[in-house]
Amino acid sequence: MTAVAEILLPLNPGIWLIVGALIAVLLPQTLSRWFAVILPVFLIAFLFSLNLDNYGTISFFDYSLETFRLDALSRVFGLIFLIASALGNLYALGDDVDKLQRSAALAYAGGAIAAVFAGDMITLFIFFEV
Repeated sequence: MTAVAEILLPLNPGIWLIVGALIAVLLPQTLSRWFAVILPVFLIAFLFSLNLDNYGTISFFDYSLETFRLDALSRVFGLIFLIASALGNLYALGDDVDKLQRSAALAYAGGAIAAVFAGDMITLFIFFEV
């Protein structure tokens, strides 16, 4: 496993899209456009590099929250959402969409993808509200 995967492993891919949405607002317009396309493509490659397992576990009082559970079904739906996000942002490259709308699209996709990979009901409801 690579050093990059060890850093990214405990975090749900949806969280990276939400953080990427915050970064996209701060970038210049042209760079923000390409960043919104490249980030989902990077996360698709990241999903293919992982084995099916539970990755992110956080202890909360007496309960263990599973923030990132990867099984066969969640991988399929996660890939569908990530491909839709990448294609939607690729389609929007030609539009004069401001950075805030592009960032909102990334955050929206991040919330959906985070909910797909949630490993328990509490984590699902937290990400579902994002």
